[in-house]
Amino acid sequence: MARKVFISFLGSSFYEECRYSLGEFISSKTHFVQQATLEWIKFKEETYPDVAKILVTNGEDGSRKRNWDNDITERLNVRTNQKEPYSGLEKILGELGINASAVDIPDGKNELEIWGIFETVFEQLKKNDELYLDLTHGFRYLPMLLLVMSEFAKKTKQITVVHISYGNHESRNRTTNIAPFVDLLPLQNIQEEKGTRIEKIKQSYIDRINNPNPFITLKILVCGATDRTENDVWNCFKESLKKKFNQDPPKRILDTQFLSYEDVKKSNVIELISSDKYNYIVWGPSAHNIKYKDGNMNMGTFCSENNLKAKVFQEHKKRLGVFYLKTTANQIADDWYKKITNK
Repeated sequence: MARKVFISFLGSSFYEECRYSLGEFISSKTHFVQQATLEWIKFKEETYPDVAKILVTNGEDGSRKRNWDNDITERLNVRTNQKEPYSGLEKILGELGINASAVDIPDGKNELEIWGIFETVFEQLKKNDELYLDLTHGFRYLPMLLLVMSEFAKKTKQITVVHISYGNHESRNRTTNIAPFVDLLPLQNIQEEKGTRIEKIKQSYIDRINNPNPFITLKILVCGATDRTENDVWNCFKESLKKKFNQDPPKRILDTQFLSYEDVKKSNVIELISSDKYNYIVWGPSAHNIKYKDGNMNMGTFCSENNLKAKVFQEHKKRLGVFYLKTTANQIADDWYKKITNK
Protein backbone atom coordinates (compact mmCIF):
# COMPACT_ATOMS: atom_id res chain seq x y z
CA MET A 1 0.00 0.00 0.00
CA ALA A 2 1.29 3.47 -0.91
CA ARG A 3 2.63 5.54 1.98
CA LYS A 4 1.02 8.96 2.54
CA VAL A 5 3.72 11.57 3.24
CA PHE A 6 3.12 15.16 4.36
CA ILE A 7 5.97 17.66 3.84
CA SER A 8 6.01 21.27 5.05
CA PHE A 9 8.53 24.02 5.71
CA LEU A 10 8.44 25.46 9.24
CA GLY A 11 9.49 29.09 9.63
CA SER A 12 11.01 30.73 12.70
CA SER A 13 8.59 33.68 13.11
CA PHE A 14 6.04 34.07 15.90
CA TYR A 15 2.75 32.96 14.32
CA GLU A 16 -0.50 34.53 15.48
CA GLU A 17 -3.35 32.12 16.26
CA CYS A 18 -6.19 31.77 13.78
CA ARG A 19 -8.39 29.18 12.10
CA TYR A 20 -8.10 28.07 8.47
CA SER A 21 -10.98 27.08 6.23
CA LEU A 22 -11.97 25.81 2.80
CA GLY A 23 -15.54 24.87 1.87
CA GLU A 24 -17.17 23.19 4.84
CA PHE A 25 -13.90 22.66 6.70
CA ILE A 26 -12.77 24.92 9.55
CA SER A 27 -9.64 24.03 11.50
CA SER A 28 -8.94 24.24 15.20
CA LYS A 29 -7.54 27.52 16.48
CA THR A 30 -3.79 27.18 16.04
CA HIS A 31 -0.48 29.02 15.70
CA PHE A 32 0.64 26.59 13.00
CA VAL A 33 -0.73 26.13 9.49
CA GLN A 34 0.75 22.61 9.52
CA GLN A 35 -1.74 21.53 12.20
CA ALA A 36 -4.62 23.09 10.26
CA THR A 37 -3.51 21.45 6.99
CA LEU A 38 -3.26 18.01 8.57
CA GLU A 39 -6.74 18.47 10.08
CA TRP A 40 -8.02 19.40 6.61
CA ILE A 41 -6.46 16.27 5.11
CA LYS A 42 -8.10 14.16 7.81
CA PHE A 43 -11.43 15.91 7.13
CA LYS A 44 -11.17 14.95 3.44
CA GLU A 45 -9.76 11.46 3.83
CA GLU A 46 -10.85 10.46 7.37
CA THR A 47 -7.26 9.79 8.43
CA TYR A 48 -3.97 11.65 8.85
CA PRO A 49 -1.04 10.93 6.50
CA ASP A 50 1.20 8.06 7.58
CA VAL A 51 4.15 10.37 8.23
CA ALA A 52 4.67 14.13 8.49
CA LYS A 53 8.10 15.52 7.64
CA ILE A 54 8.59 19.06 8.94
CA LEU A 55 11.57 20.83 7.37
CA VAL A 56 13.41 22.98 9.95
CA THR A 57 16.54 25.12 10.20
CA ASN A 58 19.01 25.03 13.09
CA GLY A 59 20.81 27.66 15.19
CA GLU A 60 19.60 30.21 17.75
CA ASP A 61 17.29 31.83 15.21
CA GLY A 62 16.32 28.62 13.45
CA SER A 63 12.82 27.19 13.31
CA ARG A 64 13.72 24.02 15.25
CA LYS A 65 14.51 25.97 18.43
CA ARG A 66 11.86 28.67 17.96
CA ASN A 67 8.84 26.72 16.68
CA TRP A 68 9.42 22.95 16.75
CA ASP A 69 11.00 21.71 19.98
CA ASN A 70 8.83 19.94 22.53
CA ASP A 71 10.09 22.07 25.45
CA ILE A 72 8.82 25.41 24.07
CA THR A 73 6.30 26.89 26.52
CA GLU A 74 6.17 30.59 25.61
CA ARG A 75 7.29 33.11 22.99
CA LEU A 76 7.50 36.85 22.61
CA ASN A 77 4.71 38.25 20.46
CA VAL A 78 6.60 40.90 18.49
CA ARG A 79 3.37 42.78 17.75
CA THR A 80 2.40 43.25 21.41
CA ASN A 81 5.92 42.91 22.86
CA GLN A 82 4.44 40.53 25.44
CA LYS A 83 5.34 36.91 26.15
CA GLU A 84 2.50 34.46 25.48
CA PRO A 85 1.93 30.75 26.14
CA TYR A 86 3.20 28.96 23.04
CA SER A 87 3.72 25.24 22.39
CA GLY A 88 6.13 23.87 19.81
CA LEU A 89 4.75 22.07 16.77
CA GLU A 90 6.41 18.81 17.88
CA LYS A 91 4.23 18.73 21.00
CA ILE A 92 1.03 19.73 19.16
CA LEU A 93 1.33 17.07 16.46
CA GLY A 94 2.32 14.47 19.03
CA GLU A 95 -0.84 15.16 21.03
CA LEU A 96 -2.88 14.62 17.85
CA GLY A 97 -1.26 11.20 17.39
CA ILE A 98 0.47 12.21 14.16
CA ASN A 99 3.70 10.42 13.25
CA ALA A 100 5.73 13.61 12.77
CA SER A 101 9.46 14.28 12.74
CA ALA A 102 11.69 17.28 12.08
CA VAL A 103 14.13 17.15 9.16
CA ASP A 104 17.08 19.54 9.30
CA ILE A 105 17.81 21.51 6.14
CA PRO A 106 20.48 24.15 5.35
CA ASP A 107 19.58 27.83 5.23
CA GLY A 108 19.94 27.83 1.44
CA LYS A 109 22.36 30.76 1.28
CA ASN A 110 24.21 29.51 -1.79
CA GLU A 111 23.92 27.02 -4.64
CA LEU A 112 25.53 24.21 -2.64
CA GLU A 113 23.03 24.62 0.22
CA ILE A 114 20.12 24.81 -2.22
CA TRP A 115 21.14 21.46 -3.70
CA GLY A 116 21.49 20.19 -0.12
CA ILE A 117 17.82 21.07 0.53
CA PHE A 118 16.80 19.35 -2.71
CA GLU A 119 18.65 16.14 -1.83
CA THR A 120 17.47 16.11 1.80
CA VAL A 121 13.79 16.41 0.85
CA PHE A 122 14.15 13.90 -1.99
CA GLU A 123 15.64 11.35 0.43
CA GLN A 124 12.48 11.50 2.56
CA LEU A 125 10.46 9.88 -0.24
CA LYS A 126 10.12 6.21 -1.09
CA LYS A 127 8.89 4.51 -4.23
CA ASN A 128 5.14 4.96 -4.90
CA ASP A 129 4.60 7.43 -2.05
CA GLU A 130 1.59 9.75 -2.13
CA LEU A 131 2.83 13.26 -1.45
CA TYR A 132 1.01 16.04 0.44
CA LEU A 133 2.71 19.45 0.21
CA ASP A 134 2.15 22.57 2.31
CA LEU A 135 3.91 25.56 0.73
CA THR A 136 2.84 28.22 3.24
CA HIS A 137 6.22 28.91 4.86
CA GLY A 138 8.36 28.17 1.84
CA PHE A 139 10.70 31.19 1.79
CA ARG A 140 11.41 32.84 -1.57
CA TYR A 141 12.53 30.11 -4.00
CA LEU A 142 11.63 27.15 -1.72
CA PRO A 143 8.10 26.47 -3.12
CA MET A 144 9.56 26.25 -6.64
CA LEU A 145 12.33 23.98 -5.36
CA LEU A 146 9.78 21.67 -3.75
CA LEU A 147 7.65 21.51 -6.90
CA VAL A 148 10.69 20.76 -9.09
CA MET A 149 11.77 18.06 -6.63
CA SER A 150 8.30 16.50 -6.72
CA GLU A 151 8.37 16.38 -10.54
CA PHE A 152 11.77 14.68 -10.37
CA ALA A 153 10.44 12.19 -7.79
CA LYS A 154 7.46 11.38 -10.04
CA LYS A 155 9.83 10.15 -12.72
CA THR A 156 12.44 8.48 -10.50
CA LYS A 157 10.38 7.12 -7.59
CA GLN A 158 6.93 6.95 -9.22
CA ILE A 159 5.40 9.11 -6.47
CA THR A 160 2.01 10.79 -6.86
CA VAL A 161 1.35 14.37 -5.74
CA VAL A 162 -2.15 14.34 -4.26
CA HIS A 163 -2.24 17.60 -2.28
CA ILE A 164 -0.67 21.06 -2.56
CA SER A 165 -1.96 23.93 -0.46
CA TYR A 166 -1.17 27.37 0.90
CA GLY A 167 -2.60 28.90 4.09
CA ASN A 168 -3.24 32.58 3.38
CA HIS A 169 -2.97 34.06 6.88
CA GLU A 170 -2.67 37.64 5.58
CA SER A 171 -6.11 37.38 3.94
CA ARG A 172 -7.86 36.26 7.11
CA ASN A 173 -11.19 37.78 8.11
CA ARG A 174 -10.29 40.22 10.89
CA THR A 175 -13.67 39.75 12.56
CA THR A 176 -13.82 35.94 12.63
CA ASN A 177 -10.02 35.43 12.52
CA ILE A 178 -10.49 32.74 9.87
CA ALA A 179 -7.95 32.52 7.05
CA PRO A 180 -8.56 30.79 3.70
CA PHE A 181 -6.75 27.74 2.42
CA VAL A 182 -5.81 27.85 -1.26
CA ASP A 183 -5.87 24.53 -3.13
CA LEU A 184 -2.94 24.64 -5.56
CA LEU A 185 -3.13 21.08 -6.88
CA PRO A 186 -4.96 22.05 -10.13
CA LEU A 187 -2.01 24.31 -11.04
CA GLN A 188 0.38 21.39 -10.58
CA ASN A 189 -1.68 19.34 -13.02
CA ILE A 190 -1.11 21.92 -15.76
CA GLN A 191 2.55 20.95 -15.90
CA GLU A 192 1.52 17.50 -17.09
CA GLU A 193 -0.83 18.61 -19.83
CA LYS A 194 -0.48 20.09 -23.30
CA GLY A 195 -2.73 21.78 -25.86
CA THR A 196 -6.47 21.78 -25.29
CA ARG A 197 -6.13 19.81 -22.04
CA ILE A 198 -4.84 23.00 -20.38
CA GLU A 199 -8.12 24.75 -21.14
CA LYS A 200 -10.02 21.85 -19.65
CA ILE A 201 -8.00 21.97 -16.42
CA LYS A 202 -8.36 25.76 -16.21
CA GLN A 203 -12.14 25.46 -16.58
CA SER A 204 -12.23 22.70 -13.98
CA TYR A 205 -10.34 24.97 -11.58
CA ILE A 206 -12.75 27.85 -12.26
CA ASP A 207 -15.69 25.50 -11.67
CA ARG A 208 -14.23 24.41 -8.33
CA ILE A 209 -13.80 28.05 -7.26
CA ASN A 210 -17.40 28.86 -8.20
CA ASN A 211 -18.71 25.67 -6.58
CA PRO A 212 -15.95 24.37 -4.31
CA ASN A 213 -17.99 21.65 -2.63
CA PRO A 214 -20.68 19.89 -4.69
CA PHE A 215 -21.70 17.78 -1.68
CA ILE A 216 -22.69 20.53 0.78
CA THR A 217 -26.45 19.95 0.44
CA LEU A 218 -26.42 16.31 -0.69
CA LYS A 219 -28.05 13.77 1.64
CA ILE A 220 -28.82 10.14 0.79
CA LEU A 221 -30.71 7.53 2.81
CA VAL A 222 -30.25 3.82 2.18
CA CYS A 223 -32.89 1.89 4.09
CA GLY A 224 -33.87 -1.73 3.84
CA ALA A 225 -32.69 -5.30 3.94
CA THR A 226 -29.20 -6.18 2.72
CA ASP A 227 -26.44 -8.68 3.40
CA ARG A 228 -23.75 -6.03 2.76
CA THR A 229 -21.84 -4.10 5.45
CA GLU A 230 -22.23 -0.39 6.00
CA ASN A 231 -18.74 0.10 4.55
CA ASP A 232 -19.68 -1.87 1.40
CA VAL A 233 -22.68 0.39 0.86
CA TRP A 234 -20.61 3.54 1.43
CA ASN A 235 -17.96 2.43 -1.06
CA CYS A 236 -20.60 2.02 -3.79
CA PHE A 237 -21.67 5.65 -3.43
CA LYS A 238 -18.18 6.99 -2.77
CA GLU A 239 -16.80 5.49 -6.00
CA SER A 240 -19.66 6.78 -8.15
CA LEU A 241 -19.58 10.32 -6.75
CA LYS A 242 -15.79 10.57 -6.85
CA LYS A 243 -15.75 9.43 -10.47
CA LYS A 244 -18.40 11.98 -11.43
CA PHE A 245 -17.06 14.99 -9.50
CA ASN A 246 -13.36 14.15 -9.27
CA GLN A 247 -13.57 14.80 -5.50
CA ASP A 248 -13.90 12.54 -2.50
CA PRO A 249 -17.38 12.91 -0.98
CA PRO A 250 -17.63 13.25 2.83
CA LYS A 251 -19.14 10.24 4.57
CA ARG A 252 -21.75 12.41 6.30
CA ILE A 253 -23.81 12.55 3.06
CA LEU A 254 -24.98 8.95 3.58
CA ASP A 255 -27.36 7.63 6.22
CA THR A 256 -28.07 3.90 6.48
CA GLN A 257 -30.84 2.04 8.24
CA PHE A 258 -30.44 -1.69 7.87
CA LEU A 259 -33.54 -3.74 8.63
CA SER A 260 -34.51 -7.37 8.51
CA TYR A 261 -36.64 -8.48 5.57
CA GLU A 262 -39.68 -8.68 7.86
CA ASP A 263 -39.10 -5.27 9.46
CA VAL A 264 -38.99 -3.56 6.06
CA LYS A 265 -42.71 -4.27 5.63
CA LYS A 266 -43.51 -2.74 9.05
CA SER A 267 -41.52 0.45 8.54
CA ASN A 268 -43.17 3.83 8.10
CA VAL A 269 -42.32 4.40 4.45
CA ILE A 270 -44.47 7.55 4.26
CA GLU A 271 -42.46 9.25 7.01
CA LEU A 272 -39.15 8.33 5.40
CA ILE A 273 -39.91 9.48 1.88
CA SER A 274 -41.68 12.63 3.07
CA SER A 275 -38.62 13.89 4.97
CA ASP A 276 -37.09 17.16 3.75
CA LYS A 277 -33.75 15.91 5.03
CA TYR A 278 -32.95 13.70 2.05
CA ASN A 279 -32.38 14.33 -1.64
CA TYR A 280 -32.44 10.61 -2.45
CA ILE A 281 -33.86 7.55 -0.73
CA VAL A 282 -32.87 4.02 -1.70
CA TRP A 283 -35.46 1.59 -0.36
CA GLY A 284 -36.20 -2.09 -0.58
CA PRO A 285 -37.36 -4.67 -0.94
CA SER A 286 -40.85 -3.15 -1.01
CA ALA A 287 -44.29 -3.81 -2.37
CA HIS A 288 -45.47 -1.93 -5.46
CA ASN A 289 -48.19 -0.26 -3.41
CA ILE A 290 -48.01 1.52 -0.07
CA LYS A 291 -50.77 2.11 2.47
CA TYR A 292 -51.91 5.73 2.16
CA LYS A 293 -55.00 7.34 3.70
CA ASP A 294 -57.94 5.00 3.09
CA GLY A 295 -56.32 2.71 0.55
CA ASN A 296 -53.20 1.72 -1.34
CA MET A 297 -51.23 3.87 -3.74
CA ASN A 298 -48.41 3.16 -6.16
CA MET A 299 -45.10 4.52 -4.81
CA GLY A 300 -44.34 6.47 -7.98
CA THR A 301 -47.80 8.04 -7.97
CA PHE A 302 -47.42 9.00 -4.32
CA CYS A 303 -44.09 10.72 -4.95
CA SER A 304 -45.29 12.70 -7.96
CA GLU A 305 -48.63 13.76 -6.44
CA ASN A 306 -47.00 14.96 -3.22
CA ASN A 307 -44.16 16.81 -4.99
CA LEU A 308 -41.55 15.25 -2.71
CA LYS A 309 -38.04 16.64 -2.44
CA ALA A 310 -36.53 13.16 -2.18
CA LYS A 311 -36.15 11.08 -5.31
CA VAL A 312 -36.94 7.47 -4.40
CA PHE A 313 -35.23 4.38 -5.82
CA GLN A 314 -36.95 1.07 -5.05
CA GLU A 315 -35.86 -2.53 -5.21
CA HIS A 316 -39.18 -4.40 -5.25
CA LYS A 317 -38.26 -8.06 -4.91
CA LYS A 318 -34.69 -8.60 -3.72
CA ARG A 319 -32.47 -7.42 -0.91
CA LEU A 320 -30.25 -4.41 -1.64
CA GLY A 321 -27.30 -6.09 -3.34
CA VAL A 322 -24.03 -4.65 -4.63
CA PHE A 323 -25.10 -4.57 -8.28
CA TYR A 324 -28.31 -2.70 -7.48
CA LEU A 325 -26.51 -0.29 -5.12
CA LYS A 326 -23.76 0.48 -7.66
CA THR A 327 -26.30 1.02 -10.44
CA THR A 328 -28.37 3.30 -8.22
CA ALA A 329 -25.29 5.18 -7.01
CA ASN A 330 -24.33 5.91 -10.63
CA GLN A 331 -27.84 7.20 -11.35
CA ILE A 332 -27.77 9.42 -8.27
CA ALA A 333 -24.32 10.80 -9.17
CA ASP A 334 -25.54 11.65 -12.70
CA ASP A 335 -28.76 13.21 -11.43
CA TRP A 336 -27.01 15.28 -8.74
CA TYR A 337 -24.45 16.51 -11.28
CA LYS A 338 -27.24 17.74 -13.53
CA LYS A 339 -28.98 19.49 -10.64
CA ILE A 340 -26.01 21.47 -9.36
CA THR A 341 -24.57 22.32 -12.79
CA ASN A 342 -27.92 22.95 -14.51
CA LYS A 343 -26.78 20.75 -17.38
